[in-house]
Amino acid sequence: MIFYKLKQNGLFLKIVAAFAYLFFIPFRILNSARRNERGKTFLISLHLLGDTVFSLPTVKYFSRKIGNKLIIACFENSKIIYEKAGIQAEFITFKRNDYFLSGRFPKLDVRKKIRKKKPFRIIDISGGIHSAFTIAGIGAAEIIGMNEEIYKSLYDKFIPLRTAPNLVDKIFDVARIFESGLERKKYSYIPEKINSGKRILFHPFGSWKEKEWDFEKYIALAGKLKIDGFDAVFIWEKGRAGEEKKNLLQESNLELIETNDLEQLFDETEKSFLFIGVDSGPIHIASLLGTSTIAIYGPTNPAFIKPEGKYHFTIQKIIHCSPVGEKHYCDTLAGKTCATLECLRDLTVEEVYEKTIRFIKEALEKKT
Repeated sequence: MIFYKLKQNGLFLKIVAAFAYLFFIPFRILNSARRNERGKTFLISLHLLGDTVFSLPTVKYFSRKIGNKLIIACFENSKIIYEKAGIQAEFITFKRNDYFLSGRFPKLDVRKKIRKKKPFRIIDISGGIHSAFTIAGIGAAEIIGMNEEIYKSLYDKFIPLRTAPNLVDKIFDVARIFESGLERKKYSYIPEKINSGKRILFHPFGSWKEKEWDFEKYIALAGKLKIDGFDAVFIWEKGRAGEEKKNLLQESNLELIETNDLEQLFDETEKSFLFIGVDSGPIHIASLLGTSTIAIYGPTNPAFIKPEGKYHFTIQKIIHCSPVGEKHYCDTLAGKTCATLECLRDLTVEEVYEKTIRFIKEALEKKT
């Protein structure tokens, strides 16, 4: 949190940028000395679940452009998502704990895995300190990608990170380095369909708790939808929640599925008509699989990270401090330092229920 606040200081950023430029120059020299003139292209895609889905148009583009000379370096769950989306490539995978200090720095084995393959070209579509320190000094003939300005000296062809209009375009900017004006719609990843049936999945958790709507409100919403004839089922990964939440579901006569792996989440999601949750990886996986979604947003901006497509809907209670326009997060570190979380606290069950019923009605009308 201290680092985040420092990043808002212009003078601090200028000092860091100057230091970073000097720091990474030796890595560029090392790259030149170790330069591999032959070999494959490495696509560095170090994303978590939701961002992996957002990266799909970019990965599809490079998969088609480079073909069997492409190696994708990613986390294990990302490989599963890419393969589910039909991406055919060689993969090198890492575990989340292969990166330390909250995922910022790679362990030596990560760099060894990549260096062993002697990449000819590295394309970075991750954009962060974790990818900068993954590729520094690897020895490729060319390094291309996006990142924060402070890492610019690492790259032969570089594009700075942008904040608008959305994360999909932000990542796709790397493809536009190769083809200016490239339209990403040609590489769309969202099926335009709506599933049949009455089954609604609820996934109440986010990557941090300040993005989560109240658990008991989910139960109340599920109860109202059950009265309307829908099958309300809660789903989360095994070990995610304690006995207290399980007991609340049992008392309300609501079903719970605890998944063992990502494939089980795929299977249960594909069997469902609608997926309701917050800004999280599973909601974006549902959109990838063609299951309609309703995503509840609070301290994050849906304009930047919402599922795309006509069968996906977002709910956000706009208050005085809500992130709008080009702001990705609110000014309380995406809720992490917010004392009240009014944006989620004041969003009522009735509001969400009414919007859910309206969305279902309109979605079914579009289908016919």
